[in-house]
Amino acid sequence: MDEQQRAAKALLERMLAATGLTPSELARAAKLTPSTLTRFLNSPVRHTLSARTLGKLSSYSGVAVPAAVLPAVPAGAVPVVGYIGAGEQVLPFDDAAMGAGLEQVDAPPGAEPGTVAVVVRGSSMFPAFWDGDVLYYARDAGFDRDGCLYNECIVKLRDGPIYIKRVTPGSQPGVYTLQSYNAPPMPDAAIEWAAPVQFQDKRRRRAKS
Repeated sequence: MDEQQRAAKALLERMLAATGLTPSELARAAKLTPSTLTRFLNSPVRHTLSARTLGKLSSYSGVAVPAAVLPAVPAGAVPVVGYIGAGEQVLPFDDAAMGAGLEQVDAPPGAEPGTVAVVVRGSSMFPAFWDGDVLYYARDAGFDRDGCLYNECIVKLRDGPIYIKRVTPGSQPGVYTLQSYNAPPMPDAAIEWAAPVQFQDKRRRRAKS
């Protein structure tokens, strides 16, 4: 076990003490998969918690995350793999491979490996997201239900389109209602994969006309 992993486990113990919860209870309260923390605490394999996971735990517990605990920041830049247009639909450059994209943007602090970005075009998501904002997420072709519920996510539906929506429960298990800012909700959608928006870069935003 290296120093970063020791520091992360010590931080987690402080969070557990501050909340009085078990690891599984704290994970659920922070909207994480219940096994996330027990797996981290008990696994003999060297790994760490992502910046997004640490942020959620910190927000719930009120315990700040020291910089030494955060995963290493990736060097260089991450690819822009699509634009978000009218109707909050993502127009991907290379959805099959989510490859190099057509441009690069700065990697955000604490980004996970595999982080990619999409750029907002137009005002369909105003005032939450502005034209020109860069939104980052880590696409792993999965769907962490607990991590996505009630959060803004990049969502790929089983019938093909990709959107940015707030994921909420549907009328029955296995489907979800996708909420929008300036469009009607999409009830009982079948999700192929979804990834929460991890970071929002506002430096390139343009004023709403």
